Amino acid sequence: MIVTEKFTLCEECACEVVNADFTGRDFSDLSEDDRASRDASIEVMGIVVLAEIHSSGYFTCFVCDEVSAGAANIFETIT
Repeated sequence: MIVTEKFTLCEECACEVVNADFTGRDFSDLSEDDRASRDASIEVMGIVVLAEIHSSGYFTCFVCDEVSAGAANIFETIT
């Protein structure tokens, strides 16, 4: 039995994870602790692939922990 973890990300965080590029983000409004938390969340995800995109209501992004509406990008771990 293969067990994968699923992570729901907002559009902005999904783009960053897919491209491994965070240079486009303005983190000036985040504290060092908040930035460290984002980095830790991405590290916890490990190696992931975009499995599906849902457009069904509200969700909390695993990386930025913000409530978003619209496209929920579902990533799954690679095992």
